[in-house]
Amino acid sequence: MRYQIPVKIIPLPPHGCHIMCFGKLYSYKLNLLVDTGASMTVMDINRIKMICPDCIFTPYKQLFTGIGSSDVETFSTKLDVYSLGNYELKNQEVLLIDMQILNKAYASYDLDRIDGVLGGDFLLTHGARIDYELQLLEILK
Repeated sequence: MRYQIPVKIIPLPPHGCHIMCFGKLYSYKLNLLVDTGASMTVMDINRIKMICPDCIFTPYKQLFTGIGSSDVETFSTKLDVYSLGNYELKNQEVLLIDMQILNKAYASYDLDRIDGVLGGDFLLTHGARIDYELQLLEILK
């Protein structure tokens, strides 16, 4: 099956851009950065704690680096269901980190907060393809 999820291309000065897509966890909107250079998908632990106070957070044992520092305290949790457009993901384990540094940088550009980053693991597993011209994230699996 093929799913087409709208993305928004956000210009970043002086010559860059980020690709955002939007999802939902329960009734809450998620702003998700599509990052082909990120190896793993992560969500903001503070946002997930607010949306899902009953979720169980387990320390992630492997070393995780990125998002502005060398070592990042990482947790995991299982989300019952969340969606990207009409693509629904059930019983997904997600990694959680504090995205405060990233969100401060976004705020300095007057951009919305980021609730998560869709990384290479998600893109590969779900057969994702980005159509820049049509501004779509296509899921082919």
